[in-house]
Amino acid sequence: MILPGAINTPQFDMARQYLGRQPQPVPPIYEPEPFAEGVVHCFEHPIRELPLGWGAQKLLWGQKLSPRAGDLVLRRNGWRGQHTAEPKPVGSPDNLFAPLPGDKGARGRFSDRSRATSLWSTLRLRRILLGTAAVGVGLASMGVTNGRARPLVRKP
Repeated sequence: MILPGAINTPQFDMARQYLGRQPQPVPPIYEPEPFAEGVVHCFEHPIRELPLGWGAQKLLWGQKLSPRAGDLVLRRNGWRGQHTAEPKPVGSPDNLFAPLPGDKGARGRFSDRSRATSLWSTLRLRRILLGTAAVGVGLASMGVTNGRARPLVRKP
């Protein structure tokens, strides 16, 4: 199961809304490529649950540690983060019942505020490399410890 964070896609321009303000993904916002890489990775190396993006990981941990606290944080921060101050007419064309004409592409209007990569997702997808690096660092530190000068033992 892939749990995506906020992705900069055109859905926010095409979705029906009743607030009269431009919807947006809740920051931090990421470009689509890191998430596409995560989906492809899961096809090739199945993972039971993969949060993509730091925001998704924090939300998952919050829901596991204390669902009530997670709900309170979302209630306080989530509402403001879901729209901009920019007006959007309530009757604007939307794709609720039928697709809008034309190719909208993969990116939305938030590229100026989007991150091109997700360090958290990159680390999650490269767990084997991280594990290997951790073992290497551990072995190297043991080698340094074992290679230190030993106190001289005096023979009687």
